Amino acid sequence: MVCDANLEFIIEGTSYRDAKANTERVWSIGHAMYPELFSYGEFVNIYDDHVSLNAVGIPSTLLMDFTYPYWHTTRDTIDKCSAKNMEKVVEVVLAYVYSF
Repeated sequence: MVCDANLEFIIEGTSYRDAKANTERVWSIGHAMYPELFSYGEFVNIYDDHVSLNAVGIPSTLLMDFTYPYWHTTRDTIDKCSAKNMEKVVEVVLAYVYSF
């Protein structure tokens, strides 16, 4: 969900609501580095671990391709992955960490 061949990230709504500054920083860095991967626009709301972390005061942003059609299926296999896209995600996450 972070290395698929057709990778596209959109902002997750509860991340934006509960950790707005954090989410905006991730997106600002990601969009500057790889605008084709980090889209602005509609939000998708997902209930995942980040919700609980935000609830106890740990700012957390969910970074996930919500359009990945193989999520939690038997077709979620290595041939759907892109090492290059995974490298881009790692670069964005490292740039985010080093931005502090």
